[in-house]
Amino acid sequence: MARPIEYDYDEFINKTTELFLARGADHLSMADIIENTGLNRHSLYKMFPNKSELHKGVIKNYRDRFLCHGYKMLEESPQGIASIKTFFATLLAGDSPIRCLMVDSIVDYENVSPAIRKLAKTHYARIEKAYQVNIDIAKKNKEISENHKTEEIASFLVLIMQGLTINTKIFCNDQIKLIIFSYLNGLK
Repeated sequence: MARPIEYDYDEFINKTTELFLARGADHLSMADIIENTGLNRHSLYKMFPNKSELHKGVIKNYRDRFLCHGYKMLEESPQGIASIKTFFATLLAGDSPIRCLMVDSIVDYENVSPAIRKLAKTHYARIEKAYQVNIDIAKKNKEISENHKTEEIASFLVLIMQGLTINTKIFCNDQIKLIIFSYLNGLK
């Protein structure tokens, strides 16, 4: 008879997500994960046969645990420019540089697996679609001129969002927010 599972999966994946955020995928080994989570080697490899599969599980956890708030802000009650500004204001609240495991995984991981690329593309496509819905509402509310293309603005906002992990290390978060808001206000 098999031994019962003696670990809390959510606790394990949350701790592991924090490790990936703190160290980056390239600087974290399976041995580090075992040491820092208390999970034994057999259990770890039974759940995740290799680091790539673990990384994919961590990215999914990060998306569902951290990024879902941004999705909700933009998707559940879209209000045009106000929703987009609230989204960026929330991201840039405080003075700390922004860390994003999704961006870090693509930038830091030398040989990003196709599964991680697919997760990132799906994530960015979802957020871009949420921007598009809010941009269309803003156009109807005359907050954005009809002369601007919805898809181009949404793509640009995704690029800005991806660049926040670098720019918040260089510039003050309030400066970045001012630039983003100035751009959005200039779309009238």
